[in-house]
Amino acid sequence: MASLISLFAATTAAAYADEPTQSVTESGLKVHYGVMPATKAQMVERGTDASQKGADAKPGLSSYHLVVALFRSSTDERIKDATVLATVKGPKGPKGNAHSRPVTKQLRPLVIGDTVTYGNFFDMGWRGVYHVSLAVTQKNESKPVKVSFDVDQQF
Repeated sequence: MASLISLFAATTAAAYADEPTQSVTESGLKVHYGVMPATKAQMVERGTDASQKGADAKPGLSSYHLVVALFRSSTDERIKDATVLATVKGPKGPKGNAHSRPVTKQLRPLVIGDTVTYGNFFDMGWRGVYHVSLAVTQKNESKPVKVSFDVDQQF
């Protein structure tokens, strides 16, 4: 279990930093992101302190865990005290409309050692490109910073 938690922390800390499609920089924030099946994320959460849990308790069969790591782009300092709201909009269906309505959830902090990431479960049961919009409000800031990116869910 410890090795699984370490792997999760390392993965989310870097969040695929070498892959440009897994990182976006906007408005002074660098956001590394990743998506993993809910079952894998739940295995990691079982090994964390209960006070760190806060994502949906029972995600559905088509649930995936969106996780983001936040950094100040000017200094690469990790942001550990933000409030993060994520809106996920499903891909277009065969008739041109989205498979699902946009869903907005707070991304909960997950603390492993001194590493903080933010995440929650979203239904991503259809193949295609999901649009993710984040509103990140840092401590002592009144206005959220908006960051958007796409996740190509091809499972």
